[in-house]
Amino acid sequence: MSNRFTNPSMVFLGSQALASSADDIARLGKKALVVTGSSAIKTGSFQHLCELLHVHDASIYYTTQKESKKPCVTRVHR
Repeated sequence: MSNRFTNPSMVFLGSQALASSADDIARLGKKALVVTGSSAIKTGSFQHLCELLHVHDASIYYTTQKESKKPCVTRVHR
């Protein structure tokens, strides 16, 4: 079985980037693989992203850089 991984070409920057791009992010799909560092968790950015994805009924699999250098895309397909 092959897997298809899409890396979006959109980049959102700025203090309100998540809030203002919610519809664009939702159009990317219903399953999210989020690889993040500890700073996004400490600053609340990761929580904000999770809330945004939850509002759009997306399921989330995440890992931090410390947990795994190679995140497993197959977990997103579950």
